[in-house]
Amino acid sequence: MPVFGKRTPLTHAHFAAFETCYGSQGDGTSERIDQGDEGRFCCFTRQEVAKRGDNLDISWLKDDDAHSADGLPEPDDVAALIRERLQTAIEEMDALTALLEGEEVEI
Repeated sequence: MPVFGKRTPLTHAHFAAFETCYGSQGDGTSERIDQGDEGRFCCFTRQEVAKRGDNLDISWLKDDDAHSADGLPEPDDVAALIRERLQTAIEEMDALTALLEGEEVEI
């Protein structure tokens, strides 16, 4: 699926494949079309969900554009970098404020 926003609004057409699998009955009584492990829409039995410890976080499709969290820096490193950049921004804002007030500032 595309990333939706101002340039790519979510439209009724984006639901067409789901509606086909879900069926024509709006009350949910239509027979579902299971596309299997390779399809976008897949049915799971109660027993399959129970084997997963009743965890409904089931994913069988892999997004090639998704990035793994394995290569990310540690949270402490990210926080330190954010802190450093915020400090630099504050110093630059202080210098700008001083310039606007007519003070001489070393850059």
